[in-house]
Amino acid sequence: GRFHFELCADLYNRIFEIGWKGSGRTWGQLPTWWQHFQPTDAEASHYHSWMIEFLKHVYYHPDSPPFFYYVGNLSSGEYLVDKHVNGLAEFDQVSCKATFVTHCEDNLDRINTGYAWKPLEEIYGAYLAMIASRKVEPSGRWEWETDTDQLANNPIETKGPWRFHTYTPTDVQLAVVALQALLDAIEARLPPSATIATARAATIAGTVTSTLPWADPRVREEARILPTSFAGAFCAATATTCTTTTRRPFRYLAPGIRLPTVAEFRAQPFRDYEYAVPLLRELPHLRPIRPTLLLVADPGDSSSPPPSPPPTVVPSPGIDRNDFITSRRQLSLPVPARPAGLYLSDDNHGNRAGESGCHLLLPFSIGEQGWLRRSDGTIMGTDYADDILPTPGNTNSELYPCVDNGCVPGRHVPIHQVLQNWAERVREGDWEVVENGVLGGIGKWREGIRSRCGRSTAYRWRFISEGLIA
Repeated sequence: GRFHFELCADLYNRIFEIGWKGSGRTWGQLPTWWQHFQPTDAEASHYHSWMIEFLKHVYYHPDSPPFFYYVGNLSSGEYLVDKHVNGLAEFDQVSCKATFVTHCEDNLDRINTGYAWKPLEEIYGAYLAMIASRKVEPSGRWEWETDTDQLANNPIETKGPWRFHTYTPTDVQLAVVALQALLDAIEARLPPSATIATARAATIAGTVTSTLPWADPRVREEARILPTSFAGAFCAATATTCTTTTRRPFRYLAPGIRLPTVAEFRAQPFRDYEYAVPLLRELPHLRPIRPTLLLVADPGDSSSPPPSPPPTVVPSPGIDRNDFITSRRQLSLPVPARPAGLYLSDDNHGNRAGESGCHLLLPFSIGEQGWLRRSDGTIMGTDYADDILPTPGNTNSELYPCVDNGCVPGRHVPIHQVLQNWAERVREGDWEVVENGVLGGIGKWREGIRSRCGRSTAYRWRFISEGLIA
């Protein structure tokens, strides 16, 4: 490919200027990287001609603030060509693509799979988009109080004037619109018999799903959903916009995945959990923001009578976000089993913040044959950081995995992308709708594993994870 050094230099300089001004500095004439370091011919021989042009156009100052929240400034000539990189966008001069690397050991999966490499302009464009949406914003202050906008107790060191928000109003709005679209798509396809039959079943079950189970603020309070969290904002917004007196009641929003009853939502599996680290429990803020069970997995299906309790399961591989918290009643516990279903992420992720993320925990394992792929293209169940030649393994928590997308540290897939994907499956007829909502039990998620030859087809997981990396 070609390195678009003019575009990349322009994007880089725009971010550089925002950070410079955001740190309270006066903008003026600055030298370029090439003017500052003045590399020798021997040093320049290591750089591609396009890279040289890029370095001749981008600003540099030794005392400038960190370039962006996740990365520092451009390396000096001594370290510009270095195999051991941490916390920066690494550039391949052969393919003319780049990737964000939090640690040099993360290069293993990049080498083995080739994923997460992309044109440098896409990475810089993603950073500018985060600034435009105020996901990351500059400020004249260099130190920030410990709050929900800081990355737990182990943030990346180079933050400088950049402030990170674990969610934004835009994140909430995207998720609300996506849920509304999914509900509308299902309701539009309900059979005429759904009004009476489903209303009777909902009455027997003790819930009417035209009203979302978290609509009552008292239920959210009893579930210990913080109003200032993404989960709190999402539940409050959807309680108003996605609840109508005319909506026909149904429960299932995906095969075997349904809205919880009010009692199930109130009894959040992590409602009584606090930080495992004593210092963090002493923070003067309402924390932690716990994983929120938004939708539950039902061992039955949409044609069965009242909903069955969701099965409980231990995530495999473990979801590290949940391992940092422990029961308020006991300070040392193993990773607990929890109800299967769709969870919203929590905020205690080290450098992997993003409350609008989600993960789907299945009540069974998949992937042991090595034919299935995560939505980022890697083999399901493997850990590339542990082995040069990784092997597949059983997994029940990786359909929507935590991934490194090449721009920022690993994070969960945003909830709005999952809901949009589900709505598309309904609209395109991949998922059938009956009286109680989407047809099929939780076992439908196994469909991609089975075929005549034991191999899954290209279509198998399209309705599950295609395009869910952003």
